[in-house]
Amino acid sequence: MHDLSNAKVDVLTAAATSWEQIATKLRAMDGEWNSVVVAKVNGSGWTGKSSELAKPALQRGNDQLGAAATEAAAIASVLGEAARDIQAAKDKAAAVVAEVTAAGYTVSPDGGTVNWPAPDKATVHDPEASRTYQDKCRAKAEGFQRRIGNVLREATEADQRACFALRADATTDKDGSFNAQAVGGGPEADAKRAAQLAAKGKKLTDPDLLELNSLLAAHGGDPVFTTRFYETVGPKGLLVFWDNMVGADSGVGGVSDARLQQYQDLQKNLGTTLATATRTSNQPHLSDQWAADLRKAGAELLSEEPPVGMGTRPYIPRGYQVLAGILRTGNYDPHFLNPIAEHVLQLDAKDTNRTRPFWPDFGGDKRGIFNIVGQDGAAGYQPLTGILEALGHIVDSTHKDTLAVAQDVAGQQWDSGRSASGNSAAQAVRDAAVGSGLSGKDINDLAANAGHSAVQGGAAGAVANRTAGGKGWRGTAVRGGVARRRTGGRVHGDRGRRLSGLAGARTGRGPEQGHVLVQTAHGARHTARSAAAHGSAGRPGAGSRFGR
Repeated sequence: MHDLSNAKVDVLTAAATSWEQIATKLRAMDGEWNSVVVAKVNGSGWTGKSSELAKPALQRGNDQLGAAATEAAAIASVLGEAARDIQAAKDKAAAVVAEVTAAGYTVSPDGGTVNWPAPDKATVHDPEASRTYQDKCRAKAEGFQRRIGNVLREATEADQRACFALRADATTDKDGSFNAQAVGGGPEADAKRAAQLAAKGKKLTDPDLLELNSLLAAHGGDPVFTTRFYETVGPKGLLVFWDNMVGADSGVGGVSDARLQQYQDLQKNLGTTLATATRTSNQPHLSDQWAADLRKAGAELLSEEPPVGMGTRPYIPRGYQVLAGILRTGNYDPHFLNPIAEHVLQLDAKDTNRTRPFWPDFGGDKRGIFNIVGQDGAAGYQPLTGILEALGHIVDSTHKDTLAVAQDVAGQQWDSGRSASGNSAAQAVRDAAVGSGLSGKDINDLAANAGHSAVQGGAAGAVANRTAGGKGWRGTAVRGGVARRRTGGRVHGDRGRRLSGLAGARTGRGPEQGHVLVQTAHGARHTARSAAAHGSAGRPGAGSRFGR
């Protein structure tokens, strides 16, 4: 906190300005060298051995001036971005401290502790009033502490990103050349840098992985960065990348705790950035063609299986198995998510061959885990589970199409004897309560209630399906993207109403019980957050430059 409060951001700004001036001068020199020296020599008619030796050297001088200008401009943009990000964090920190002071609280110099004023004598001598006072003050102090910790983390990550970028851009080769491929800073440049890191796949070093996570986390809500990143990586490239990182050939079982944490952060960051890149209200955003290509890759094996008899057959997942883990985080646009959910439902209907399942399972060995953030303890082989989690995080929880898809999934989960719907709703509570002051028992009780309600919703959806269709739940199948529900002899083609409740003729009630799945997830999340208003936050990490 002390380092951030006293950070001389103006020095960074001045350095960025100086480097940009250097870049401008180098561009001018490059142009002059090209027009005055290279062009005249090349047009002079000079020939012979001396000419053959001189001309390449002159051209190299021209190229190096251009490369030096590129590198200088990149350094300028990195420093400028770092200055803006750190200044923004500094302003946020000052605002929080001012709020703390106005409330009569104090902050320790390192930002690690927020203290509240002592109670008056009357309160001290009243045990109940004293407990109430302490609880209220503690909750408020911990709220301040969370905000301070978030600001310090933002500043530290900005500092780290600048460090990574400068190391990457200010490089040379064996000939001492300037870096003509320097990227610089800003959303477009950072997206390019992130895509370059992702291209390394499982060859990412620990510093590489830390840098990639920092870039994704910093720009998680930036449409420019996220769209450019995923355009560069590509739909199938995204799936191959995540499989390379945590799939059967890589594995996470033997990695250090620190690297495992980075993998978990990466899964979350990929989901958050993908949600931003696919939200149609953002400009820019990924195209419908990109999403269609992703669905195509989702239904396919990520690579061709070797012919039978060619030795040990490697584990090759389908794209949706990999994607489902990524979809577990982020608030998705129904325009992007619903077609994926319906496609997975259609494909899941094919998963009836126990000897050769449509969704390949690596078996008891947990090396092939695509879901490592642990919402429901599932390895990630069944994509429907991840789809449920994504539906629970949907941007517009009242969107009728989304509710209808959720009901379909709930009914199918129950009908097939799986309880993923309950797991997903229960986990919504646990996710919301992370870092809160709720006791483990309170969280588990809330989660159990949410899971029970969601399973009831799934059962209700299954009954509605059977009642409506007359011959099993597939009577309410998704056909051509339009669901049809028969209730009381009427046919409803509206996607938003296809499983809107139990069939009235069967129960006489007709409540929209199938909605429980999504509504419970959202309601439980809000309940947990409200109940956790007195939540706590940990101190900034000991390794944080601005947290010491």
